[in-house]
Amino acid sequence: MRRFLIFIPLYRLRHETLVQLVSDTIGIVDVIGAGAVGVKTISDLLRVKRDDAEKHLDTVKKSIFTGKIVEQDKVRDGTLRGFAMAVKSYLHHANAEKRDAATHLQIIIDNYGSMERRTYDDESAAIHDILTELATAGIAPLVALLGLGEWVAQLTADNNRFFELMHERYKEEANRPSSMKESRAALAETQQALVDRVEALATLNGLDSSPELAEFVAEYNAMAARYKRILAIEKGRRAASHEGNEGDDDEENEENEGNDEGNDDEEEDFSK
Repeated sequence: MRRFLIFIPLYRLRHETLVQLVSDTIGIVDVIGAGAVGVKTISDLLRVKRDDAEKHLDTVKKSIFTGKIVEQDKVRDGTLRGFAMAVKSYLHHANAEKRDAATHLQIIIDNYGSMERRTYDDESAAIHDILTELATAGIAPLVALLGLGEWVAQLTADNNRFFELMHERYKEEANRPSSMKESRAALAETQQALVDRVEALATLNGLDSSPELAEFVAEYNAMAARYKRILAIEKGRRAASHEGNEGDDDEENEENEGNDEGNDDEEEDFSK
């Protein structure tokens, strides 16, 4: 059966990322109009569940790791700005080859827009993408030509350290109170109910029946693609981490076996 909306495994999302996804969904509904899309009742309930989940997240924000995460985010932002300034300094270099290299790198930087306005997960994913692009066969020589290898290495280290701190905080969240688990479950369930409602309307009536419904599907899918990318990057990082720490992960893998029953991947389940 055809799916109109991109599927997102909500239980795989970090707590803050789930709340942000719901807020983004509500934002789309608000712009188009809940009544016009046909989700007025469920979107009102989703807003209530989102607000409740945000209150529980205040507990997480008081984590001993939160201050470290904020500081590390500033560190990587500073490194990113430094790299961008270093590239810009070559745009008017006397050497034409270096000017061309800097122009090419500047285009890559500009494509990602303002990093500091992104959510933590979104910024981490974007920096990962930039670093991946800078390491490609066609771009790496340009980085080397301008002598920017140290900047790239430092940005990689800073982003990795940020990932580590976030992971430590998420491990701490495993001991969160049951009320937070219930709040998260209710939020995910209501978000899925809204998605199912839209799927049902699109299946029964078709997107041609409602410009507003078609607009919601298009906007939601554009948003969902970003979250799918975040999940994919996190999965890749976990896989790389497990390869280097197989012995340390044996106990954790045994503990999580039941969470992945029926799934071929080994992504973490943050709903537990």
